[in-house]
Amino acid sequence: MAMMPERTYHIKKYGFSPENIFFFDTNVWLYIYGPVAYQDWKSGIYSSALKKMHDLGCPIYTNSMVISEFINSFARMEFKQQFTFTRFKDFRNSSAFLSTAEEIAYNVKRILNITLRCDSDIADLDLVHIVEYFETGSYDFNDLIFTEICKSRNMVLVTHDGDFKGSGLEVLTANRKLLGS
Repeated sequence: MAMMPERTYHIKKYGFSPENIFFFDTNVWLYIYGPVAYQDWKSGIYSSALKKMHDLGCPIYTNSMVISEFINSFARMEFKQQFTFTRFKDFRNSSAFLSTAEEIAYNVKRILNITLRCDSDIADLDLVHIVEYFETGSYDFNDLIFTEICKSRNMVLVTHDGDFKGSGLEVLTANRKLLGS
């Protein structure tokens, strides 16, 4: 998994094609379906791109790691918006969390209704090699897994995460730093 220059394109300028296969990073799903407090200018850009992909019939993939990250990030964002509980687990175990859990589940179902699954068999991943990259301290472990999934399936990664610089993937983003501008 040698890190190399990726092909990075601004998502607003990209020429979508039904032949493209996409994998959305968790942060993009959070911009599209995350808590209201998290929504900003990026929400419109990524939502518009999702609509274009959907209208063209482009396959969009997700996996259990992305869904797990989405659920946990969404829940923690909601926790930070409330002031009753000081510990996340107290919030999560309270009746106050029920409406948050329902909202998260509703949005996860929206994601699942428009995506295909691509959970990798752990035997297909060179975990020793991935851990060696991780131990350099420069990479997020899940991002390394997502990189391998995208490479092995020739997927275009849709992300706002600057950590994918040098991944060797084809990347769609609105992140100016990732675009190098």
